Amino acid sequence: VQRAGGAIRVDSAPGRGATFTILLPALPPTAAEREAGAAAADVGRRQGATVLLVEDETPVRTTARHMLERQGYTVLEARHGRDALLVWREARDRIDVVITDLRMPELGGRDLVAALRAERPTLPAVLVSGYVGQETHPADAAPTAFLLKPFGTEALLRAVAEVLAPHAAG
Repeated sequence: VQRAGGAIRVDSAPGRGATFTILLPALPPTAAEREAGAAAADVGRRQGATVLLVEDETPVRTTARHMLERQGYTVLEARHGRDALLVWREARDRIDVVITDLRMPELGGRDLVAALRAERPTLPAVLVSGYVGQETHPADAAPTAFLLKPFGTEALLRAVAEVLAPHAAG
């Protein structure tokens, strides 16, 4: 880790165990990733897109929210699927795309997307997972992208642009 320019933090307490946090420097984005990020930002700003971001890990949710807001998106947050349904009931007419983790307590991402698409079949969705092999998409024809954790700004913006692009054109 140190040879890669990173660091390891250890948090330990009697009776609580230990948490090891490995910090690695981010790679600079490639030209293609910068271009994709710029294109996604353009789609977001052009539409004034509102994202429903559903993630049970607070640091991941907060980071993703900041990534999106810096590019002009409005972000509504939920900690898990059940919270997302409450947010949806209040703001469904404003939500342009949902980004959801697949594995969460209180209703996982696939079931959440199915419930939302029961009301709006064409709702674009970005499915996120930290587990390889979760990449299958829902059977419906609505725009869906898959994003593997950990992800950077460019990958997130590219996934959002991919699912919003059909709506921007139409």
